Amino acid sequence: MVTQLPDGSVEFTFFRSQAKEVALTGDFNAWQTCFLMSRGNDGWWRCQLMLAPGVYQFRYYSDGAWFNDYA
Repeated sequence: MVTQLPDGSVEFTFFRSQAKEVALTGDFNAWQTCFLMSRGNDGWWRCQLMLAPGVYQFRYYSDGAWFNDYA
């Protein structure tokens, strides 16, 4: 799920309670898995970025597998 925050940043959230690691990747970083997400105690992984206005494509990479965000 993607949320625009009041400060202009964008928060990406992804539920994967059993994951060991989750990374965010997309055309905003040339599809490199360099944005590691932080795991909350609730099983949701989060990453907050400042992105220029626009439309972006992205995916999550977790424990060796790719996942789409259908939200």
